Amino acid sequence: MTSQMGNRMNTYRETIEGLKRELAAHVANLRSTREWADFLRHYRELCTIEELADAPKTSLEQLLGITPANGPNTFRQDAQKKSGLALGDQVESEPAAEIEKGS
Repeated sequence: MTSQMGNRMNTYRETIEGLKRELAAHVANLRSTREWADFLRHYRELCTIEELADAPKTSLEQLLGITPANGPNTFRQDAQKKSGLALGDQVESEPAAEIEKGS
């Protein structure tokens, strides 16, 4: 069982490294364009103005419309199963209420 986990982790690492290399090539292509230089200049301007205005910082992820696969805006299939109860909310089920009546 442990060797299977080790093999799986190695496969994940190899996949991760391969994807990083592929993304690095895309980033290098983007950075070589005039548009990227303009984008960076405008982004720095935006950051400076936001800082002067004490406004919330705009992230590159927001500007580019990128959310990580495990980010807060990611839809989870089990989201519908989650309870709407907040911490400290108390709900009695019918059997619990019946037990209390009998005591």
